[in-house]
Amino acid sequence: MCGRISAGVLFLLLLQAQKFTYAVASSDHIKSAEYTRSRRETPSGGCQLPQHPQNGVYTSPQCLSGDDRPECRNLPGTTVPNNWLLKYYCSPNYSLSSEVEFSICNNGTWQNPLHCLRNSVSTTNCGSSNSTTHQGQYPWVAGIYYKTDCCEVKCGGTLISPHIVVTAAHCVVNETNGNVIALDSIKVGIGKYYSEYFNQEASSVISEVREIVVPKFYAGRAAYYALDIAILDLTKRVPVTSSFMPACVHWNTPNGNFFGSTGLVAGWRTTINETEVNTLITEELTPIDNAVCINKVRHAFQKLVTHDKFCAESKNDGEMRRVYGGSGMTHLENGRHFLIGVVSVKVVEETNLSFFTDIQNLEHLAWLEDQKARLEQLHK
Repeated sequence: MCGRISAGVLFLLLLQAQKFTYAVASSDHIKSAEYTRSRRETPSGGCQLPQHPQNGVYTSPQCLSGDDRPECRNLPGTTVPNNWLLKYYCSPNYSLSSEVEFSICNNGTWQNPLHCLRNSVSTTNCGSSNSTTHQGQYPWVAGIYYKTDCCEVKCGGTLISPHIVVTAAHCVVNETNGNVIALDSIKVGIGKYYSEYFNQEASSVISEVREIVVPKFYAGRAAYYALDIAILDLTKRVPVTSSFMPACVHWNTPNGNFFGSTGLVAGWRTTINETEVNTLITEELTPIDNAVCINKVRHAFQKLVTHDKFCAESKNDGEMRRVYGGSGMTHLENGRHFLIGVVSVKVVEETNLSFFTDIQNLEHLAWLEDQKARLEQLHK
């Protein structure tokens, strides 16, 4: 809560600033001059203008063109009144550190301070599969290792940014007490082909986890694994290369056209006798819309088809039966892989069907966007 301000509040303040600008422009010259003189007396709670961001600049929306007030010269160190707005702009190839482009003076502190960050990952630098080698074929696949089990992979995940991995909530929540597991109890492997933690691979990295984020109302088995999604924020950003590359996500325009087409799950699995298969495997499945899926599932398991899931049908019965939870399903679009689902539940009796948390469910997508924006601020 501390140090942040919502986009809605900033928008309202911007509207007030625009109304003020219009009022000054509409008044006669004398009233405008009188108002300008009164504003020179800075009320308590004001701020000093910050340094302009590297590779960027800010302006003051309250100021008219040609306004000669000191506050309007945008010189760092100048004192401005409380509730003063700054609008930030970045140079080409740089983007603001927040989707909200305004900062506001709030009782001596600048809320939502902004920076210009180099666009190291463009919208097209995601979801590219290097099919020439096994190690680089699916560079967004993550393995989640539990230290209590001698660092064995127990869940899968999907890299969606240089430091964010999406997995299933059931992978990081203790079913007995409902608590999120300790940060120091897990590690995440990115770019691995072999499942073993201690298998040295030049194209992989092992990372600690800085934060685990789970939806507030996730209740596990008691709620039939609704909201079965979680975020692992890595302690350090991984370099985006052919070995480490996020899967794409339809952030702005969700695509529901993948139903009935082919989805791909890449991850590790155990065989029927629980013997671990130590290399990455892939499985093609056919995603099925929630409404259609519920009629394919036996009555005893229909409650598992919660509002935020879809089903997928295996094309060769067996491979998905033991794929680790949390693994991602991607959909290939124009040569790039987009994350569409997370392995949630697999009922052994339903040999061909698996249940996936729907990434493009509007509730999940909004939650992911909010958390991603918050975590990006912490990694500046």
